[in-house]
Amino acid sequence: MVRRITGWAFAALVVALAVLSFAGDIGVFAAYVILLTGSVAFHAGYSCRRCNNVSCTFNPASPECMFGRRYEMRSAEETGMFSDINASVAGIPLLIALAVGFFGTYMLSVWALATMLAWAFVTAVLYTIVTCSFCANRCPNNRNAAYKEWRRGA
Repeated sequence: MVRRITGWAFAALVVALAVLSFAGDIGVFAAYVILLTGSVAFHAGYSCRRCNNVSCTFNPASPECMFGRRYEMRSAEETGMFSDINASVAGIPLLIALAVGFFGTYMLSVWALATMLAWAFVTAVLYTIVTCSFCANRCPNNRNAAYKEWRRGA
């Protein structure tokens, strides 16, 4: 349940940043939308379709996928299906797009920026707690001891 909540909280954050960026500066909003669209497409094409992390709320193989249960896959520990997908490569463009959204929010109001940063921080911490402890991919946030052991042996 917490995974779905963090997924929807992240999606709402992305939309809220768009609205606040639009109110702050139309040029920054346009840059945000263009960068966000490109980074989401890159992320989906580079890693999401090959991801083995059934703990991720965005993975349709997850029993707690935010978009509803599509199909269920056993955990990476059960199947031994870890991967070398470099999640940070897919995440960096997304972080750049979000930074532009935060800048557009700053153009509107420092208080709105503080609120959005707090929202992003809480969402990121919750997501890390419920997802990264069971991650099956190469990522700096991976907290899965079984994956780290697999990686050393691979």
